[in-house]
Amino acid sequence: MATKKKASAAEAKVSTKSKKAKESKGDDELVAIPKGLEGDALVCHVLQRAEISLEDANAAKPGDQIDAYLLEADRAIAAYRKAHDAFADDVPTFDISLASVAATLLEHAKDESSTWSKMRFSKSKGEGRGVSRKEAEKLRAKVLKLSRFVFRRNKAVLAEIERIAAGEGLADLITDLDDMVKLISAHPATFAKLKKLKGAAERAAELAVILRTMSDGVPAANQLASRNRAVEALGVALEEIRKGAKFLYEDDSPKALLPYLTSTTSRTRAARPAAKPKKAPVEI
Repeated sequence: MATKKKASAAEAKVSTKSKKAKESKGDDELVAIPKGLEGDALVCHVLQRAEISLEDANAAKPGDQIDAYLLEADRAIAAYRKAHDAFADDVPTFDISLASVAATLLEHAKDESSTWSKMRFSKSKGEGRGVSRKEAEKLRAKVLKLSRFVFRRNKAVLAEIERIAAGEGLADLITDLDDMVKLISAHPATFAKLKKLKGAAERAAELAVILRTMSDGVPAANQLASRNRAVEALGVALEEIRKGAKFLYEDDSPKALLPYLTSTTSRTRAARPAAKPKKAPVEI
């Protein structure tokens, strides 16, 4: 009799777990991510799952805050790992399969970003290329940093600054230098007060001329696309984790939400207009 009761209790427990698992899926059945996927194969699978085309992912523009973005991702994923059971038990429709590969996606994005950083300063196209590009990127970072501060109360100018910040290819850099010259010229009184940026417009124009004689080789262009889609796939997983954290903590435990917050999301995720028709999913 005792054995029968134990068996009955065990069955009830399994039944409850099964019911909870089904309920967690909600109306939309979540398909688990196959185990063993890593690197670009995992990236492409996550993008396909999120209905993001490879073309859009390759062209995504993480912007100039990529290092900060990856650090914040590290923090959010570490917090999620500690609270994994709460997410699984208390967040309806939470995509555990996607969240579980976030750490793998983060490491891949770090590797791709590191490779791209080394490759973009390659001197294979000329001795002065690496030096000029480094100077141009350093100047852009300086102008953007100081501009964000002085125009912090001007939403229109801030939007233009963030537009300039998006993108990292050589063509983007050249366009950014031209746009920086226009920005400085449009606000002469403000920039005249910034002694740290004295001569910035003139040097930006000179560097744009120099860089126009160069071009990113095919390997560099391919690596940039690879880095972009890696960051985009990571963003998909992070979005699921952050939304789950908001559901869990926003009302009752706002302090617990802190590790999941980000200051870089709007600049790192590619904008996708709501009215835009869906493109064909990524073929793996």
